[in-house]
Amino acid sequence: MTPQEAYKIALQYLKESKRDYLEIDEVTEQSFSESQKIIYGTHLGEYRDVWSVCYGVEWGFDTVSYFIEIDSETGDVLYTISPQGIVEEFEEGHS
Repeated sequence: MTPQEAYKIALQYLKESKRDYLEIDEVTEQSFSESQKIIYGTHLGEYRDVWSVCYGVEWGFDTVSYFIEIDSETGDVLYTISPQGIVEEFEEGHS
């Protein structure tokens, strides 16, 4: 998977999840991690190659970074990390 593909997946995920955000990092600023331990979801405890796509969310007068973790092999969104924890966990609790 290329950084451009990860970027497109992240944009689509933000749209489908109806998440508000201020900005998303450019394609050239995405980070790639080999053998990252998965900390949430169906692949919990497994090690996967992951693209992290960062986006900013308004938090009072500041912007806080959230990271969408994308499996580089399948293109599946694994979860989103925020300073408060796993975003999908919060969303499931409020569904």
